[in-house]
Amino acid sequence: MSFLREAEYQSVVDALVRIGNQLNAPSLRFSKGAAIAMAMEKATKYRLKYVDQEGYDCIDLETGTKYELKSTADMFTNNLITGRVSVSNTNKSTFAQTFDYLLCIQSTPSKFAIAQLTWNECDQNLDRSKPGQFNLNHKLPVTNWICRNCTIVKDLPLAPLDMRKMLESAL
Repeated sequence: MSFLREAEYQSVVDALVRIGNQLNAPSLRFSKGAAIAMAMEKATKYRLKYVDQEGYDCIDLETGTKYELKSTADMFTNNLITGRVSVSNTNKSTFAQTFDYLLCIQSTPSKFAIAQLTWNECDQNLDRSKPGQFNLNHKLPVTNWICRNCTIVKDLPLAPLDMRKMLESAL
């Protein structure tokens, strides 16, 4: 786990700055999550590999440890997870272990931070009131910060993402 604390997360923040608000629409948020996961690969010197499997997003290539990533613009308030974190919404009746660690990522570049929870911490702190949906309890305390106040926001140009233009050659 120490490799996550030693990673250089500036590259993730730089990617978020270059993406800007282009992937904030509800239909594009999965793409933004994938972009964050790919940037995490670079931040960890490619030890963390984005695999996008059911129940987990990344795997540590050295240990086989599985990581689920959840990101939102406003994930934390002080030392509490206050953003909505849906750990599993597959409409299954039970919450089965599919990952070893959950990385909660606050994706606003000026407030970028990452907290890590074990699967047990997630399992013990779930709101199970909605059948088939498992969300972390609101205001769950963060006990393990991976990155906090260790990046800066650079004045980088937006990297235009024009889906219509990308599809022109296919049409």
